[in-house]
Amino acid sequence: MGNLLRLLGKAPPDLSRVGTSEKSASEMGNTIRAWVEEGIRWMFWVAAEREWFGRHEFRR
Repeated sequence: MGNLLRLLGKAPPDLSRVGTSEKSASEMGNTIRAWVEEGIRWMFWVAAEREWFGRHEFRR
């Protein structure tokens, strides 16, 4: 009956299983920061490579 009431919006949702531990949140933050740093390094590398080698390409 509880699921039916939640489905109809009559009962508040049970959010007890949604919580995240501090350790898990910290690990996720570190992972996301590493991805962002790697993305920034990649963008600078691509820009530098285009600057170094882009001048020697044959253009129409």
